[in-house]
Amino acid sequence: MSPREVPDGARPDGMPLCREPWENFYILRRGILPCCYGGSEIAPMAGYAEAWNSPAMQEIRSYLARGELSPYCLLSPGCPIVQRVRAEQAASRPAPGRIGGLRRLAAGLKRRLRKGG
Repeated sequence: MSPREVPDGARPDGMPLCREPWENFYILRRGILPCCYGGSEIAPMAGYAEAWNSPAMQEIRSYLARGELSPYCLLSPGCPIVQRVRAEQAASRPAPGRIGGLRRLAAGLKRRLRKGG
């Protein structure tokens, strides 16, 4: 799958969440990494030719094409895309204390309504 063949809805521009696994990978002495923020190797250095379309790379690409972070990506907290997605997810969830405050407010309003004012 190329970055241009991603499903609709992955991102507004139709591109995957991250294009790195389609464009590059990193061959180091310790092994192959799908991106510069990757932590663990997906293949040994000598296996670079097979690593490009390996099941590990295909899984990473599949998640990213759907607009999701792969399990591999989630283990790379230094990645700015991982940081941005996590920040967006945290911002979209109400803070735990705020939920409790709203529940207390609603309960107080219900009591006042039952008492008639």
